[in-house]
Amino acid sequence: MQINVSQWLGCPLSKEEKEGFYSEVLRTLYWPTMFVGILILLFEAVMILTTLVRPQWIAELPYRRVYFALYVFLFLVTFVFMAALLALRDRLQNHPRIFVHICQAYAFFICLWGSFLSAFSGGDTAVFTYVVMGVAVMIVLQPWQAALLLGVNQCLFYLLLYLFSQGGSLASGKVINSLIATLLAVLIASILYRNKAVNYQNTLTITQQNEKIRVINNQLRSLVLADELTGAYNRRFLEEILPEKLEDARRAGEEVAVFMMDIDRFKQYNDIYGHVQGDACLVSVADIIHRTALSEESYFVRYGGEEFVLFLQGEPLPRCRELAEKIRKNIARCRLDHTGCPTGYVTVSIGVCFSGVSDTRDIHELVHCADEAMYFAKKAGRNQVCFYEQDAGEESWEEEEISWEETNP
Repeated sequence: MQINVSQWLGCPLSKEEKEGFYSEVLRTLYWPTMFVGILILLFEAVMILTTLVRPQWIAELPYRRVYFALYVFLFLVTFVFMAALLALRDRLQNHPRIFVHICQAYAFFICLWGSFLSAFSGGDTAVFTYVVMGVAVMIVLQPWQAALLLGVNQCLFYLLLYLFSQGGSLASGKVINSLIATLLAVLIASILYRNKAVNYQNTLTITQQNEKIRVINNQLRSLVLADELTGAYNRRFLEEILPEKLEDARRAGEEVAVFMMDIDRFKQYNDIYGHVQGDACLVSVADIIHRTALSEESYFVRYGGEEFVLFLQGEPLPRCRELAEKIRKNIARCRLDHTGCPTGYVTVSIGVCFSGVSDTRDIHELVHCADEAMYFAKKAGRNQVCFYEQDAGEESWEEEEISWEETNP
């Protein structure tokens, strides 16, 4: 069995996952890290000011000057650390790994600072323990990084303790206490890292699964709302979705238009060419309409049989007139054979109902008005566009003029 060294060391993240993990670390730990930095600055500032107001206290004993220098040094390094995080904040968004590395570098410095202070103060391991535990909790360290950083710090602490101890000897109690603190810190840092990594993996897996479910649901919804033959939306879409689209347009203060389109003499077409060819004709006409009216703000529906509905959003009346006529012409220009039509090819009749921003009619009323306009276009000779107009409660139809050359090319 092949052993995954990364997993064995407690590093469950792949190379690809680490970038996302570091981004999550940046998002969740940036401001807590800044807050801890502010606390350190405030604490060191208090220590510095307390010392400065008693200059004779520093002059009395030389070792107090060392403490004062340590306070100043930690204050300056922490200030530089926080200034770097603030200055690089925009860059960190694209390179979150830099944030982790800066924090790890600061962690190494503060561990050395704590080791020096503890060793210099006679081997008091309290500060040493506080520092290594704080680093283990606050800084993101992989297990090997925690072992390396804290292990090196432990060795340096022993060296400093030996140098500062009287007679060059090491007290066994201080050695054991500091070693236990280091081992616990490594264990804590490793567990916290693994927990963060596993939680990130779980969140990532859930997000990916939710995205797959969303895609599948959208696909299923598309199948439910789509006409199997033509690929257009079906009546269910008109009943369930178009009312929402109409309300959205009304709230946005946009005009809408509903086109009702019917293939002329389609019953005769099926009688002459058969239903299989009739289906092919429906597919061709639907494709022409869809390509002509291709827009993010249009919705194309197969209303039933040979009837189609086009819902157009955010287009003014002149544009609607132009588009309706363009659809009619494009279908006529395809010259789909239809010996049952006087023209000898497939044509459509189109009724259009335009709705202004102050209109209160619902989608069913708009479809009904477009249907009436289309019926008038049929009565007027087919292969033409009629607009439904409503003035002072009276219904009227405006017929688009069609030249003989267009109708009989």
